[in-house]
Amino acid sequence: HGRTATSASGVCLLACLRQLWAEGGPAALWSGLEPAVLRQVCYTSLCMVLYEPVRGYIAEHMGLDVGTVGILQGFVAGAASGAIAVAISNPVDVVKTQMQKKQHNSEGLTDVVQRIWAADGLGGFWSGMAPNVARSSLSSAAELGSYDQAALTAATFLGPGMPSYLAASTAAALCSALACTPADVVKTRLMGAAGGSRADDGTGVVGTVSEMIATEGIWSLYAGFVPICLRKLVWCATFFASYEALRTTLIAP
Repeated sequence: HGRTATSASGVCLLACLRQLWAEGGPAALWSGLEPAVLRQVCYTSLCMVLYEPVRGYIAEHMGLDVGTVGILQGFVAGAASGAIAVAISNPVDVVKTQMQKKQHNSEGLTDVVQRIWAADGLGGFWSGMAPNVARSSLSSAAELGSYDQAALTAATFLGPGMPSYLAASTAAALCSALACTPADVVKTRLMGAAGGSRADDGTGVVGTVSEMIATEGIWSLYAGFVPICLRKLVWCATFFASYEALRTTLIAP
């Protein structure tokens, strides 16, 4: 079943790319770019600013040196920082999701904001926050916690430097994709309903998950796993390599 789901996801990815290209050309692949960039800047900045202080706080209260903080403490620090960061940046995520929806892809950022405000008010911008927090907590915990441990392990075999960073970022991306894809799918469905006819039907996280499993099967929770995994591989490699290079440069004597 796992191989079937992954194979189907790959086929759907190619079909989706062909359809997007046919309907909107290359520009369709960058739908919602403005809020996507804004969301990433807001979320990642907050998450990374919070992660090391939270990890340090955990180490201090457990009587540990920061360098000896284990994977469990790293997961907790990543989950906490991710949850706080995404709760603040949720409105930008809602706008991004709306701009990437097929039926609304001709709208601009201002049009989407006005439509959501008119239909749902301020609360519409926090649609899907519960699965978004769950997804981002899982993602940050998996990415940051596993990256820390993978980087230490990789350094013992490859030595400190770019090869270790890239190996650790690959492990972090795979862990994150496996952990957060179900929450990502549910979050996208709920955010996609904001400002639309299903926005007020009372369907929450539990109802959405139950409906998906009943009508589409359990593997619907891993819909889009291939593109999510590919995106995370590119993102983690780019982010962590850049982060480590900048940190090395800034703290160099």
